[in-house]
Amino acid sequence: MVHGPTAQESRRALKQRLFLAVVALLGCATTLYNWYILGVEHRYYPKLAFFAPGFAVLFGAVSIRPSLAGPVSPADKQKKYRQAALLLLGVTAGLINWYAMARS
Repeated sequence: MVHGPTAQESRRALKQRLFLAVVALLGCATTLYNWYILGVEHRYYPKLAFFAPGFAVLFGAVSIRPSLAGPVSPADKQKKYRQAALLLLGVTAGLINWYAMARS
């Protein structure tokens, strides 16, 4: 007989998802703050311009699909490719944001 997750496991999973969502929102907020500084003071933080959008993408995706997190077994090629694509998407978002800020 197959049983679903216990109440304690469900609460733990909810807490993990909420934490990941908060980190993703923090990435969005710091990206907006960096753009605000660029608009007002005509300067920006390059490291923040690169890492904050990546955090927003990575942690946002993992909060929506927790199966993307965790180690990959050698036999699970699909998860390996999904994680690589997600990492590439996060790095691309950071590079685009950084480039756009440098050009402004």
